[in-house]
Amino acid sequence: MNSIEKFLEDLKLLSSAFSMQRLVDNFNVEMLNGLQGKESSLRMIPTYIEADNEFATEVPVVAIDAGGTNFRAALIKFNKQGKLEISDARSFRMPGIDGEIT
Repeated sequence: MNSIEKFLEDLKLLSSAFSMQRLVDNFNVEMLNGLQGKESSLRMIPTYIEADNEFATEVPVVAIDAGGTNFRAALIKFNKQGKLEISDARSFRMPGIDGEIT
């Protein structure tokens, strides 16, 4: 065992020490608890969007992503075949990242 593997083993960080299925199952339980307003290690915000509903085609909408350091916006729509089309995508530095704003 090389020094990196020994280091990871000592910290219990070797991938062989984990069960991926157990991690996924635990994550799903925490996610569902958070979405149901129960005690959870994950803060969840329900979106109330159902994936199995009919959706409008050929209707453009604005999509935004306000991440940690980037603010992204784009015009999106589903075409008649149900394929997502993205246009006019833009990315900006997140407002307030460089200091307080009003």
